[in-house]
Amino acid sequence: MTLQVQSLSYPALVNNQLTSTLIIRNVSSSLLTHLSLDSDNLNGQIPTSLSNLSNLRILSVRSTNLSGHCNFGIFPELNVLDLSSNCLSGTLPQCLYSSLVQLNLGGNNFHGNMPEIWQTNAI
Repeated sequence: MTLQVQSLSYPALVNNQLTSTLIIRNVSSSLLTHLSLDSDNLNGQIPTSLSNLSNLRILSVRSTNLSGHCNFGIFPELNVLDLSSNCLSGTLPQCLYSSLVQLNLGGNNFHGNMPEIWQTNAI
């Protein structure tokens, strides 16, 4: 699935039985602030091109069959990150971003310790 995101600001493509590898293109001047692809049948890794979406604040790819190593460094400005119920792996970063207010990583293969700030502020 290829998203051409130059003029989109909030595509919600959930529960559409989309199947493919996620490819993000034409992002240099994107207005995209929210991206939700929950419960689709994507495969492959999270594309590093997401890091070029400078206005992206909410990313939800829950239950999409994404796999491979997750590079948390591509999400520096997010407020909400939901990667739950995939097959992602990697080490949890010890420093999460100050802008992040909601994080859901359950149902993956991450390892390591949650950063202390998240442990003390957990509900």
